[in-house]
Amino acid sequence: MSLGNESEGIVPMKINAGSSYKIGRLTPAVGITYRNKSINEKKEINIQAGVEFWSASEDIGLRGGYNTYEFTAGASFRFLSGGQIDYAFIYPISSIKGIMGNHQIGLTWKL
Repeated sequence: MSLGNESEGIVPMKINAGSSYKIGRLTPAVGITYRNKSINEKKEINIQAGVEFWSASEDIGLRGGYNTYEFTAGASFRFLSGGQIDYAFIYPISSIKGIMGNHQIGLTWKL
């Protein structure tokens, strides 16, 4: 995106593909992302893998994942009235040093 006449904004092309397969309460998933970066004319391929597990009552979910740049872990709790709270921890494993990761919390309500 360009906000002025001085520079041209170029958005790199990004292609995602992935698949998952539910096996009982366990869902493994894999994916790949290709990005044609404009910075340094460098192309990027990111491979992702993860797994999600839900309890027998389907009110507690646990998940973990890995990709080229980070390790992720998370949990979900479903309320009886249609709400769900999600927590995710994202830990970078790339060249970023000196940080302890990111925490994300989400709230979903189905009507």
